[in-house]
Amino acid sequence: MIHDQGLVDQLSALAVERFDGEVFRATGVSASPLAFSVNGGRWAPPARDGADVPVLYTSLEWNGALAEVVSYLTLLTPLPSRPLKVSRLGVSAAKTLWLARAGLERLGVDMAQYGVRDYVRTQSIGAALAFLGLDGLIAPSARWPCDNLMIYQSNHLLNERLEVIEEENVDWQAWARVNGLLTVGETLVPGDDRAISAVCGSATRDRCQFELLASTEAEAARLAKEDGVVETAAGFLKRLAGKRPPENLKGFLAAASDARPKPGDEIPDNLRSKLIRGAWGGRAKRNPPASFAAVPPPGRR
Repeated sequence: MIHDQGLVDQLSALAVERFDGEVFRATGVSASPLAFSVNGGRWAPPARDGADVPVLYTSLEWNGALAEVVSYLTLLTPLPSRPLKVSRLGVSAAKTLWLARAGLERLGVDMAQYGVRDYVRTQSIGAALAFLGLDGLIAPSARWPCDNLMIYQSNHLLNERLEVIEEENVDWQAWARVNGLLTVGETLVPGDDRAISAVCGSATRDRCQFELLASTEAEAARLAKEDGVVETAAGFLKRLAGKRPPENLKGFLAAASDARPKPGDEIPDNLRSKLIRGAWGGRAKRNPPASFAAVPPPGRR
């Protein structure tokens, strides 16, 4: 991975210190709180294009650890029902850089957009720190008024401390409601403008939705599996479509009304047979799903 030399020079001039203390991490109940991630995130690029920066994300506060994960979960539909696990960890890091908001601004981070999931600059900073041999970074959380600690595995020596002190399961939905992150009886889904603005600030809708999909896809699949969902709706539809091109849908879309369907509206007769035949390969021996079953139109029941 090629690093920005100016950024490397800036970072190498900053003082580092030793960290020895306790931090918190929120995970799924069955996940290891000590497992490093290669999927990237705010402070590390994903493992591609020559990047190899495994990182462990933790928070200096219990609420901060929970807020980081809940910020993703509130965007999923349906909301995962299982609790989260919050682990208290004992950690030490030999070379830790502590960056306050002012320090981040001097490094080119737009703090007015810090809550937006646009990680280009912060990922460059994290990759450069790992390149310089640092094993720890403390920086402000974007989800809670506290600091987070990121540990870079490639530089974290085996004789440094990294252990679980205690764990507890938490009803994350109840916690989110108490803290105003989830409205009672309401789910903010990924396409909802309020969910978009809550996470993306002033970023454009198209750009934000693209980044949300990229950042939550793996986590959503993992949480769905933990909740007992064998196959997601997207996976089912992809398997059902097989190799049929998307253009096959144009006929159905052209005939569809621009208005929202009313309760009781049915698939038109001239499309129902095509839909069943197209989706199931014309093989009469296979029964179509119940939602495709022939239902008499209004007036013929």
